[in-house]
Amino acid sequence: MAPTSSRFSSNSEEFSPKVSSKRPSTSALISLAAIGLVVLLVALPSLRGFALRENETDAIRLIRALGSACLDTPGSETLTIGELLVANPALQHRFGDLEHLSEHAVLRTHGYLFDLVPTDEGPTLRAWPWSHGRTGHAAFALTPGGDILGHPNSEGAWSGTSSARKQPASLGVGWRQMP
Repeated sequence: MAPTSSRFSSNSEEFSPKVSSKRPSTSALISLAAIGLVVLLVALPSLRGFALRENETDAIRLIRALGSACLDTPGSETLTIGELLVANPALQHRFGDLEHLSEHAVLRTHGYLFDLVPTDEGPTLRAWPWSHGRTGHAAFALTPGGDILGHPNSEGAWSGTSSARKQPASLGVGWRQMP
């Protein structure tokens, strides 16, 4: 007897394996999007806090380096911070992303502004956030005696380029010695 076509033959569509789609289902995509959103909402505040702490740490590091340069540069009590950098080319290379503002009287880097102001005791270096809350919170100062002081700046009085002109050269209430 000759073979006949039967419903069990290999050509039958009834028993051909189903090929699954390589594309995820809509519900799987929605689930992945929801998980991604939750991770993003949890991680962003932590990353933001980390960035603000890094900016503040960089500001303290820079103020220490500038303070050393200030001590090593004769006549630094009459220089602007930009002139201090010009007198110390090694600092320019160490902090290559510095931006000079206000005719070299203010520097900006890593979300912080820096200036050098004369006081009765000698030159004082100051650092404060470019934008309070977005680039940092605290303000810092290096006194002529070499002490680094910090101010919580909770009200944001130190913020932006106009802050330097509003604040007195001598440090007032709220400044505390940093460790």
